[in-house]
Amino acid sequence: MNSQNPPPSSADGSPFVSNLADQLTPIQLTLSALADDVGHRLDSSPAPIEPLLDLWPLLTTSPVSRTVVFDPDTPADVLLDESRWSTGDINWSTSSVAVLDDAALRRALPLLGSRRTVIMVRLAGPLEGEDLRALHRAYAHGDSILEGDVRAEVAAVIRDGGIVRLESARKNVLFAAAGRMLQVHLSRVRRQPWADFGVPAPWQLERLFTVTGTLSVRPIETEVFTSFVDVGISTEEGVDAGPADRSLIYDLISGTWHDEP
Repeated sequence: MNSQNPPPSSADGSPFVSNLADQLTPIQLTLSALADDVGHRLDSSPAPIEPLLDLWPLLTTSPVSRTVVFDPDTPADVLLDESRWSTGDINWSTSSVAVLDDAALRRALPLLGSRRTVIMVRLAGPLEGEDLRALHRAYAHGDSILEGDVRAEVAAVIRDGGIVRLESARKNVLFAAAGRMLQVHLSRVRRQPWADFGVPAPWQLERLFTVTGTLSVRPIETEVFTSFVDVGISTEEGVDAGPADRSLIYDLISGTWHDEP
């Protein structure tokens, strides 16, 4: 870190991301193709739900899409009992399935991370029992959730309070999600709301993912200067990624990202 351009400090002068474990813990993203050419998936170290939920309605193309939310650990006979489905808000005490519009999904934010595992699927059309059975079976068998229903546009797996997987038939949807995670990273480093920062262009993220399919970003490898932030990115595969070998530059003046070809 450049001593003449320190990161933002708290009132006592300590850096915002001051804990060594936080400095070393990366945001890790891995992009891979799904079987049978149904799309791609983005696996993530647990990502905060709210920033990606804000992006959720923009990830689909159908005006009649609704989000199916269910707990995959629920016994199948209970899960498939349509009389216990909720169509307004989530109520885990009486139902393990909810079909929500965007407003109801936003109200459900505090509840989405309250179960060990939650599945969210954006579905272009109504949900029936056999649809849910197929979605549940695909997840339980370790297959792509999208394979459970041809109308499924995007799917997410929430585990222990964070989003750990996104699936989509459109790769640019996952680039948008990866870009949102870089906004979250800048938020941690700069101590500002993530919405204050711009998003990298899809081609910038695609160029990085093309190296190995994996990106790891650590606060300790991010340098903050007066007018820009240099975000170090490791493309090494594996949980214990090596040091940064690529970078993206975020221009604080223009709110744009830049990289080197």
